[in-house]
Amino acid sequence: MSNIVVLKDGVIVKIVDVLKDKAKSAGLAVPDDDYKAADRGEVIAVGPDVESIKVGDTVLFNRYMPSDVDMNGERMLYLLESDILAILPQ
Repeated sequence: MSNIVVLKDGVIVKIVDVLKDKAKSAGLAVPDDDYKAADRGEVIAVGPDVESIKVGDTVLFNRYMPSDVDMNGERMLYLLESDILAILPQ
């Protein structure tokens, strides 16, 4: 995925859904509709105008702001830097 060129202040985020991962490891089925409510993810790529976020950061974002992007069959999100609320500790 390193060949992604994001423009301006765009950010591509891979969803990290901690609750869904915990539920699956406990043997519970979680509908994909609940996956849409994700609010955190790992930054995969950033545009040249992004100042405070870097690739590899785990970020918290407004779950109603991102645009869904399908990259090689994997669901990613496109956000603007201003849509990101916080950088979470690793």
